[in-house]
Amino acid sequence: AHRPGLIMPTIRSRCARLLLDPLPPHAIEAAVAALGEPWSAHDPADISAAAAQAEGSVRKALAGLDPQARSFTTMIETMLAELPRFDAGQAHRLADLVSPRGTEARFAALLDAAQRWLDARLRQNGATPRKLAPYAAVWEKLRAAAAEAEAYNLDRRPLVLSLVRDLAEAERRALG
Repeated sequence: AHRPGLIMPTIRSRCARLLLDPLPPHAIEAAVAALGEPWSAHDPADISAAAAQAEGSVRKALAGLDPQARSFTTMIETMLAELPRFDAGQAHRLADLVSPRGTEARFAALLDAAQRWLDARLRQNGATPRKLAPYAAVWEKLRAAAAEAEAYNLDRRPLVLSLVRDLAEAERRALG
């Protein structure tokens, strides 16, 4: 698992820990080329850019090459960059895109983007515990809510709306 903290403690306690380094961009580029068409048909500059932004993951690089996934990721990143401003209409559009059946990959991309955003905030140099606390609280709430939604097959719409509101509030409290 790339995020062991998201694994249930009872399962995590029975696992051996094996740390692997993320793949370097040149290895990701080679993996994409080895997949053949349609992946290798992309412009080499696009493949290089996707590999550089993939955080060591071939799956993320492939998602970066998919125009629909790239558009969705851009939407999420734009929303996160605008925080603490909360746009309810944008949050509802996002919730509508990850709620129907068959949108598990989009939902996973949203959670991943939110966790990366929170991770960046928690790793800020010179941040005081008071400024970090709101982010840590949202991290824990997100982890628990996502696990519950998956375990009980709950509607993801309320989780997404709550997540966006919580991220905006955490950013507001940390900046204020």
